[in-house]
Amino acid sequence: MGLQPDPELLYLSAMFHDTGLLLPFSDTQQRFELDGADHAREFLRDRGFSRSAAEAVWTAIALHTTPGLPDRMGPETAATHYGVLTDAVGWGLDRLAGDPGG
Repeated sequence: MGLQPDPELLYLSAMFHDTGLLLPFSDTQQRFELDGADHAREFLRDRGFSRSAAEAVWTAIALHTTPGLPDRMGPETAATHYGVLTDAVGWGLDRLAGDPGG
């Protein structure tokens, strides 16, 4: 697909993308995607990541379930969205290299 996300930021986006579904990170006042994004941003900033890196991860997580937007955003956002689609509904499995059946 021609995406070239930062591997570390993509990994962090994938690791934190559903954090908002879990206690104590869940806030019933906002969508779980935002809860996870807020937690990930705080985690990254507390560990010295740049503001731009933290915002890239925040955006990827906040939009990972939003149709029509992630593929128009940065590579981490698009790749996180596509990864979630592949995991959740099998989108694009036929285009992955290797034999997924073993």
